Amino acid sequence: MLAARARLGSRFDVVEYGRLDFDPDRYPLIAYRSRNWRHDLPIVLVTGGVHGYETSGVHGALRFLDRHATDYEDRVNLLVARASARGRTR
Repeated sequence: MLAARARLGSRFDVVEYGRLDFDPDRYPLIAYRSRNWRHDLPIVLVTGGVHGYETSGVHGALRFLDRHATDYEDRVNLLVARASARGRTR
């Protein structure tokens, strides 16, 4: 996830919106949002979560952001939030 944060951080605002109680020093909750946020555009929320050791939700949300976000520039504000049921986001 750190590689995705470094790669996407140059194109999107990276926001920490909380930390898991499980191990708050180790598991921040991260969201990516459109850098040129416009209040006149609708907001699209994309979430990707982890349950147990299954991380495909997070990877899918980040892949969408990396590959398809530019298709929506100037049409919507994107907010992509990573979430974790147990904090396993490796």
